[in-house]
Amino acid sequence: MISKQKNDRCRQLTEKIRALLADGTQADETVYTYLISILSNPSLNKIKKVILDESNTERDSLVDLLLFPDEAFQLKIEPFLARYSFTITEEQHVIRLLSTAKPSAIIHLPAFNGNLHLYPTPSEVRQLIKRLNITWKVEKTVHRAIENHITPARQSLVSVRLRNTNLDLATNTPGTRFLCRFLDVFDDAGEEFFEYFDFIVDFLGRMPAETPYQVLMSEKRRLVMALQQTIKFEQLLTRGNIETLMLQGVRAPAGDTDYFRKSIAIIDDIALALFNRTESDFL
Repeated sequence: MISKQKNDRCRQLTEKIRALLADGTQADETVYTYLISILSNPSLNKIKKVILDESNTERDSLVDLLLFPDEAFQLKIEPFLARYSFTITEEQHVIRLLSTAKPSAIIHLPAFNGNLHLYPTPSEVRQLIKRLNITWKVEKTVHRAIENHITPARQSLVSVRLRNTNLDLATNTPGTRFLCRFLDVFDDAGEEFFEYFDFIVDFLGRMPAETPYQVLMSEKRRLVMALQQTIKFEQLLTRGNIETLMLQGVRAPAGDTDYFRKSIAIIDDIALALFNRTESDFL
């Protein structure tokens, strides 16, 4: 049993989500790529037939993709989520409330000059709410750093991207201090801010209990080795083909030289800005 106050905010959040679904969301490039992969010459009628046919093996995956909340959807509820802390019990209550409301969702498909009308099942509602990660709460020092150093128009986007990672940012840990320092030093008005921010967030998700600088340099060493292997692989490709190399036990690299060089440059920029140093003796 939850209190009247908590019940009220659960109902408010439920109504906001229901209204957003009814207003409609626009399918992104991922949806189009998937549709092309499962349908030959996809059309609006073909897509509707797949959705209506519960025996179609592609139906559930397609609906799951269409109902996936994108950043535009999340940005509209983030200010509300930022004001409250939702527990697991309250999350379950929101799921029940939205399922009972039997929401309808409109998906805009500009490439097909039309819309789709979906009626999420209780299990699809549950998946939607789980993906919104409403029980996650930004750590207080990170919250202050966002408020103090990020322009108001971008604060919700920073919070949404942190929420999507579900980072466990405990108070006064190296990772939390590192993120706060980054938000303090890097100008969010810069064109590359979110490229650097996304790198930092991914990095923090993998960072062991060491000082951030040491881990950054370890990551740089790994990327330098990968770059060197990629350069060697590309040189081998000029003298043979990938099938021959695979038979010889040579593995294709996980990225191309541009990716590794860019990642190394990002680490150097972050290290110089936050620690006023970087290492290059292993280059």
